[in-house]
Amino acid sequence: MTQPTFERRSRKFPWRVAAACGAVLAGIVFLTACPISLRPTSGDANVDRAAAYSVLGFLAGLTLRRRPLLAVAAVLFMAFGLEAVQFLIPGRDPRIGDACVKAASGVLGVMAASGVFPASRWVRRQLRIGAAAR
Repeated sequence: MTQPTFERRSRKFPWRVAAACGAVLAGIVFLTACPISLRPTSGDANVDRAAAYSVLGFLAGLTLRRRPLLAVAAVLFMAFGLEAVQFLIPGRDPRIGDACVKAASGVLGVMAASGVFPASRWVRRQLRIGAAAR
């Protein structure tokens, strides 16, 4: 009796997405740890925070697409951890409200990334049905 062989579909690790996630994270770390005078102002700070962490969450969700809870944990750790680092930097004032804005937008970014693959499968399936009907 022979053992059944299970072929596992090889999936290439999304290196480009992981590199983009690392670049966004490096930018966030720099802007969080730099003196306030070096921080660019583009309007409302909460909008800036939300945009940065939603992009970070989206890229983390794409990188860790099979482990969304790990992506959420990483984003939450970064949001609260980097806010806590501001205690060590003179001239910066950490606030729990800022960390909550960062965490919430990061989690929304991970949730958006989690919906990308099912949505793309659904679109591909619909396109195949439309092509078969022609």
